[in-house]
This record gives sequence, C-alpha cells and structure tokens, in this order.
Amino acid sequence: MDRAHFDLTQPLDGAAGDPGSIEAELAGVRRELDRLRRENDNLVSMMQQAHAREDERQRAVLSGLLDSMPDAIVYKDASGVYLGCNNAFAQIVGRSATEIVGGTTRDFWPPGEADAVLAKDEEVFQTRKATSGEHWVKYPDGRSVLMEILRSPVRDGKGRMLGVLATARDITQRKEQEDEVRRAKELAEGATRMKSDFLANMSHEIRTPMNAIIGLSQLALKTDLTPRQRDYITKVRMSGQHLLGVINDILDFSKVEAGKLDLEMGDFDIDELLEGTGNLISERCHAKGLELVFDVAPDVPRNLVGDSLRLGQVLLNYASNAVKFTQAGEITISVRASERTETGVRLHFRVQDTGIGLSGEQIGRLFQSFSQADTSTTRRFGGTGLGLAISKRLVELMGGECGVESEFGSGSTFWFSARLDIAAPAKREADPGFQGRRALVVDDNERARAVMAGLLTRMGFLTTDVSSGAAAIAEVSRAWAAAAPYDVVCLDSIMPGMDGAATASGIRSLGIELPSMCLLSPAYGHDTAIQDAEWAGIGGVLAKPVSGRMLFDKMKELLDGVPVDRPLAAGDSREGAGSLAAVRGARVLLVEDNDINQQVARELLQDAGLIVDVADNGQVALDMVRTADYDLVFMDMQMPVMDGITATREIRKLRRLAGLPIVAMTANAMEQDRRRCLDAGMNDYLVKPIDPQRMSEILRRWARPGRTGAKTTCAIAVPAATPIAAGPGGLPVQIEGLDTSLGLSRMLGRKPLYLAMLRRFVVGQEHVVRDIRDAHARGDAGKAERLAHTTKGVSGTVGATLVEERAHALEAAFRSGADAGGIERLVCEMDVPLTRLLSQLNEFLAAA
Repeated sequence: MDRAHFDLTQPLDGAAGDPGSIEAELAGVRRELDRLRRENDNLVSMMQQAHAREDERQRAVLSGLLDSMPDAIVYKDASGVYLGCNNAFAQIVGRSATEIVGGTTRDFWPPGEADAVLAKDEEVFQTRKATSGEHWVKYPDGRSVLMEILRSPVRDGKGRMLGVLATARDITQRKEQEDEVRRAKELAEGATRMKSDFLANMSHEIRTPMNAIIGLSQLALKTDLTPRQRDYITKVRMSGQHLLGVINDILDFSKVEAGKLDLEMGDFDIDELLEGTGNLISERCHAKGLELVFDVAPDVPRNLVGDSLRLGQVLLNYASNAVKFTQAGEITISVRASERTETGVRLHFRVQDTGIGLSGEQIGRLFQSFSQADTSTTRRFGGTGLGLAISKRLVELMGGECGVESEFGSGSTFWFSARLDIAAPAKREADPGFQGRRALVVDDNERARAVMAGLLTRMGFLTTDVSSGAAAIAEVSRAWAAAAPYDVVCLDSIMPGMDGAATASGIRSLGIELPSMCLLSPAYGHDTAIQDAEWAGIGGVLAKPVSGRMLFDKMKELLDGVPVDRPLAAGDSREGAGSLAAVRGARVLLVEDNDINQQVARELLQDAGLIVDVADNGQVALDMVRTADYDLVFMDMQMPVMDGITATREIRKLRRLAGLPIVAMTANAMEQDRRRCLDAGMNDYLVKPIDPQRMSEILRRWARPGRTGAKTTCAIAVPAATPIAAGPGGLPVQIEGLDTSLGLSRMLGRKPLYLAMLRRFVVGQEHVVRDIRDAHARGDAGKAERLAHTTKGVSGTVGATLVEERAHALEAAFRSGADAGGIERLVCEMDVPLTRLLSQLNEFLAAA
C-alpha cells in the first residue's frame, strides 16, 4: 500500500474537534486494514498453492523415478502400513499403487508368505541393520521369479525408526547364467579329470608292456646271441626307448597344458648336470663321429639351487636335436653367467651344432606344439613336435627365455636362459699343488682343444696346446731340452695320422723322464680306450666330453696320487662293475603282480648281486615284512587284493619297520602318482620301464645289506644237495611229476623257450598254495578257484602232469562248493607234489 495514501505519522484532519471527520477517518482506516488483510490472505493462499504445486511436482518426479526403475520398491511405516511403492512392486501384488497405500502385508499376501515377510521386517527393526536374501516370488499370472530382496531401516534425524524400505531385483536370468557357467566349469573340470585319468591309465597300460619290451631286451643282450639276433634285439630295444620318449613328451605336454607342471628346487652341480647330458647322447655322437664339447665360463657358479631335472630335460632336448640334425663336425654346449648377485644368477645355455641349419620359415614354426621344422611326407627326422614347446614352457617357469640362431646349411645355435639360486660353494679347483705346473693339450679339434686348455689354465696350470700327435712329440722333446718339461699331457684318443695311444708310445720312445699322461676318449667305447691306455703306458683315461669336475679329479689323481671319490652324476653309465659292490647281498622284497615285470625286475636285481623275494600283492607283502627282515622294498602301485599305497601305509604303522626303505616301482608316471606314493610313506619313485641306471642309483641310495638283520638265504634259488641231472639239450631229467617230452612238444620243440617257461612256472607258482588258502579263509572262493585254474593250466603247459591233475580236482571242488575240510585235503594233495617239483626245478635252474 502506498504510504502517501495513509500515513499514521500525520495529524488527522479536523482533529481539532470535528467528531464526524474523526469517525470518517477511522472508518477509512478500518477499511484499509480490511483490505490489507485480504491482500495478505490472498498472498498466503498464493504461496500455499505454489508450495503445493512444488511438492506435487517433486512428488511426481520422485514417483516417476521410482516407477521407471525395474526393481520393485516399497516402504512402510513402523506399524507395517504401506506408505508407497512403485509400479514394479504393484505388478507383483497385482494391485494399483493407490490400492496398496494404506494397506498391510496381510492384506496382499497369503498367510505363510505374509508371516515370512513380517519376520524379515521385524529383523530389521530389531537389529536396525539392512538384511538381504533370495526368495522365489509368484506373479498373479502364475510365473515365478527369483528375487534378491534388500530391506533397509528408515530413521529420522534423531535415529528413531520410522519404517522399512525394501527393494527387490529379479535375478532369475543372472542365476541361470551363473548356473550355466558353473555347469560349464564342472564339465570342463570333469573333462580335465577324465583327460588326466585317461593319460594316467594310458601311461600305466603302455608302460607295463614297454617295461617288458625294454627290460627283456636288456636282459637278452646280456646272453649269448648270434650277430643277427643281437642286431634284432638291439633294434627292438632302441625302438622301445624311442617310443618311451614319445610317451614322455605327450605326458609332459599334458601337464603343461593343465598347468600342473611344477618345479622342484634342490642343490645341484653344474658339472654333474652337463656330465649327465653328455652320457645320454655320447653313444649317438660317437656313432656319427661327432665331437661333443663342454664350454663353461669361469664365472659360472658350480653349485646351484633349482630344478636340475627340468633344466637337464631342456638341455637334453636341445642336445638330442643337435645330434639328430648334425651329420659331421661338432656339438658345443656352453654356459655363461649374467646378472649375478650374492644369492642368484641368470645362466645362459647355448647348444651349437654344425648341422643342416634352418631357414627363416622353419625357425618361425619352432617352439610351437606339434610343430616341426620339416613337415613334408619325405622328412628324414622323426619326433613328436612337442620337445621344444615343452622346453619353452619349462624355461619360462624358470624365469628365462629361449630362442634359436641359424642359417640354412650352416648349423644352428639353440639357446635358453634360467634364473637360479647360488648354493654354498664346494671346495674344488683351488688346489695350490697345480699352480705353476705345465700341461700340454693334444687334440685335432680346435674348440675341444681350447676348452680343455682353458680348464687347465683356470686350475693354475701353465698350458700349451697342439693339434696333432707329431706336434705333441716335438713339443715334449723341445720342453725337455729347454729344462721346462711338462708335468702332464692330455691326449685325444682319436686323431688323424697318429692317435692318442700312438702319440704316447712316441713320447715314451724319446728316452726322457716321462710326464703323466691322460687319454681323452669318447664315453662310448671307453673300455677299449682303457685297454689302449694300458698298452701305451698311459696313466689315466678320461671320457669326453670333459667337465671341470672330471678334469680336476683326474689331475689330482695323476699328479698327486690322490683318487677323488665323488658320488656319480645322474645318468652316469661309467660307474663300472664294482659300483654296486656295497649293496651286494642286500635282501629285497619285490612286490609286483605282473609275471613278466617280476621277471625283468628280479633278474636286474639278481644281476646286481641282491637276494630277491617276490610278493604278488600288497597283502602278501605286508605278511612277509612282518615275518622276515628286508633291506629294501620295491612296491608296485596297482595290484589286486591290496594296492601299493595301502600296503605302504600299513607297513608304516609298524614301529619296527619305520625305517624300512620303500621305493615305488610303477608304470604310473604322472606327478600326482609320485606325490601319492611319497605322501603314503614311500622313500623314492622308480618309473617303468625300468632304467637300469636309475635302479642302480636307487640301490646305492637306499639298499644297506644287513641293516635290518636280513637273512642271507634266497627263497627262490635254494642250493641243491644233489643237483638234478641235465639231459639232451640241457633239459632236466628224472624230476618226479614232470614230463619234459610233453612240455617240450607244447613249445614246438624250442628248448630255450621251454626252459624260460620252467623258470616262469617256478616263480609264478611259488606262493600259489598260500594264496589259495588266504583267499579261501577270506571267503573269496572265486579267487581261490581262479588260482587253482591257473595252476592247472600252467602245469599242463610245462608237462607237470601230477600237479595239473591235483589242481583240476581242487578247481572242481571250489566250483561245486565243497566243505572246508574237503578243500583243505585237496589243497594238501596239490601242495605236496608242487612243493617237491618247485624245489627240484629250483635246484636244476640254479645249477644251470
């Protein structure tokens, strides 16, 4: 209102005494006040309307937002009355939002569901914390969905509970997807398990006959054979070993693919690693006339920590490929160090050959699974194409890299690196007795000569090298005349013109004080080199390729007269006949159910001078170790009645046998099998086919004759008081119950085969009576019948007619369900002639 229209500060007109005018003025004031009130009321009303419109707009915006959300949302007050919801919730209830507001849970849900909802609401009120859960919700149209429901408390500014806010999200599709992923994962894991089981089973099934092929070939090569037979058997053995290599590649590849190939850390010597590799390829190098050289830099630590087995596997793969693809020249294995610290080092290995080389296209295909450089149908070189792929993964596990440098027609260099820890150094190559001594190296191969000279120089020798025998004789003569004679001369055994032995003879003919001489010979043909050395008056022989450890030991022996006794390197085949002398006489229990595997293992062990008892299952082995003393047990894994794992656990429960060494001898070659054996209490692990070198290592490690008070009698070959006579062809005669003519006729007249069958008969039937009684006592009449049936069959095959007759009667008794007394009588009737026959055959075979 305009202040000029009504100003209370001005005096009223006619105030001097005109009552009429004053009244008129007052009436005007009242009218003005009324007008002001109306205007104020209008303004308040307008403001209220504006606020109402704003609230309605905000509520509309909020309602629109809630309705646009796919999740169901509802909120209640403290008494459980619905205050609001969105369309998604209204659709679940089958009512409009207007109908829902003001209602309660029991108004819209069946009694059981309503009770569950109210219980959840009450949990929120009590705990004042949000809760969540998954619940199936049914729509009015009958479809059911899985909801993930979150209930949250609603509080005022003072923290008082005002109500509950609930949101529900449809997770049906998500759950279905999760279930699909889980099922896919389970299928993948099942497929992986099936693959692993298949590989494990195939490994066992393949390795079992492979053990017979390779083992029996090895044994056959020790017998008198014609040149043609020896050639055949040698090729059978080589083919078996090749097949075994293929199997090993496939198994390793499967472990890599499954991510289950782990490294095992341990101390090792770099020289032993190289020597082991050299031993395994030296025969092939010698056959091709290849020079094999080790070149280890002075700064390479000799004592390291890492997985020497896998490191050697990569190195052997590279070296084997080098031999395969090289027809002439040399192969050099070199080792260099980089990034060395006090505790670790990065080693670089290089295998260089003078072979056919590789083209750029061929290099691009290397280190890939199932890939080979030569993929043509006319390729000359075999292989699985897995070796380099496996090597690459192994190198990566060791923190390294790998690659190849090559030019077609000019040889190749395959390299890899590995990170290793440094172990405490051993005392070696620091002998002051070598300082200032003079050494002459004689070798026509420049690389081999340089490496040998370098090794001797690092030991403290003053070294000279020459490339021929004639030059060596001249140099020794010159040095003598100059009053600077050589203390040692290292001679290569194979050189053009004048070989090592002839050179030594030439030096001897000089009529001077002779230096110590060492002949360097190929590892293959080492025995011949030793004979040549004795003929030429050479003091020592060292097999090539030469490592620093080998050279140091030989120099110490030649110059100081101190032989150095070191443990053999893994895979060393040059241990000599006396290496197992310490274990001769040890009593071994062989637990094996396969007849042929028994024969192979038993003969290998007996050849080593051990006394062998045989058990054909774990239960028999358990009974035998309880009653007899053994120095070592070889335990198969898979056997009837009781497997090797169970038998080992049972043996470990016997306090007296806590220290009895048990070694797994099994065709199960997977890593999980090895771990199962060690976890069960076994001490070591020998994989079939049996590697004689590996068996020798295990015997030297674990067999200690007399450690457990072992007896010195052999249960298999008992000395005969009166030897059984041998008739024509070396066949036994005058053995009661044995018709040799009948048995020989069933072998088509082949006497060696018949004798072999008699040996198998003795071994196979040694415990059959005991096994039959055990099976019958356990109520396993079926097994007892099968054992009697087997005895009947094998007895008839060899001509043991009386035992065959008694076994037939026993088999029939089991089949007809005869009483225990009748069974025992028939068992005794078979036992008497069988025991007598086995005893006489043992006497004959032992004498033979």
